[in-house]
Amino acid sequence: MREFMEGTRSDVRLSIVIANYNGMGTLPAMLESLKAYPYRYEEIIVVDDGSTDGSAEWLRQNHPDVRLIALEVNTGNLARVRNAGLEAARGTHAFLTDNDIEFLPGCLHELLAVILADERVFCVTPRLLYHDRPDVLFQDGNGMHFLALGTGNSRGVKVADAGVPAPFRTCGGGMMLFDLALAREIGGFDPGYMHAWADDGEYQLRGALYGFKCLNVPAAVAMHHAKDHGAGRALGQVHNRFRVLLTFHRARTLLLLLPSLALFELALMIGSLLHGFGRAYFSAVRRTWQGRHDVLAMRRELQRRRRVSDAELFWHGKFEIPGVVAPGPVARIAVNILQMAFDANWRFVRWFQ
Repeated sequence: MREFMEGTRSDVRLSIVIANYNGMGTLPAMLESLKAYPYRYEEIIVVDDGSTDGSAEWLRQNHPDVRLIALEVNTGNLARVRNAGLEAARGTHAFLTDNDIEFLPGCLHELLAVILADERVFCVTPRLLYHDRPDVLFQDGNGMHFLALGTGNSRGVKVADAGVPAPFRTCGGGMMLFDLALAREIGGFDPGYMHAWADDGEYQLRGALYGFKCLNVPAAVAMHHAKDHGAGRALGQVHNRFRVLLTFHRARTLLLLLPSLALFELALMIGSLLHGFGRAYFSAVRRTWQGRHDVLAMRRELQRRRRVSDAELFWHGKFEIPGVVAPGPVARIAVNILQMAFDANWRFVRWFQ
């Protein structure tokens, strides 16, 4: 194997940390992709969250050089799985990933080059393509809207149309490379989030809140074995959105955003009921209330350590409707109108930042 690249700091040691649960369908190809990649890793760690498909046993038999951290039971909590891997990592940097990606040439090189170029960058994410449609983007950066919604990640866009822009600010994406010293300064992933949207983005948003940078690197490319989760994560999507709103925003911001928050929440609740996800919505409300003491504790920690304003932290403009609602053409027109009203409210909020 050749070294990382000419002129790179000799003290860089890269750990690969893979979260695995029942990954026999994709884990072998991922490890093959990793081991074929021309880089001398510090280590490859697989954290197995109580798999029942034999993937942990297969790993022991076929890849004894891989460090296996086998949790005795399935926690169903990706934050705990990720934290176990990052705590065990011995490198200076770590690439954290699920078990369903494969690297393309140059991916890790591009990520390391960007993170090493700026000491304030704690995290970088790659562009992901669909494994079965490698000419189409699965994810290429994202943002956290001030209503705690995704701002869009170019999903479905042709690679040829997207081009290869320079690295840009991002928030969201489960495959990420860290500077481990900065990551440990920020702290671990928040186990209060469910395995759904924003369970990775909250960590990147927290790093930005503390004054660090998270960048998406379109020149770094990997392929993703995408799965359709359907309505299975509706509860987690709504719950995690509540947790972002209640922990990250300043109290003044929440107060000034009340017109937008109330209007959007009413629309989301009605949409959930009409589309058969009302039970998930109200379960998320109940779960958030039951965990209110943990939410308040996390809020105190985030607000104590914040270094940037909400205006610097959050995005505005277009947003993605949570997966619990699939808007038709009429609903989309209504959403566009609401978006203009929400942006007007946000411009007002920014005056007080």
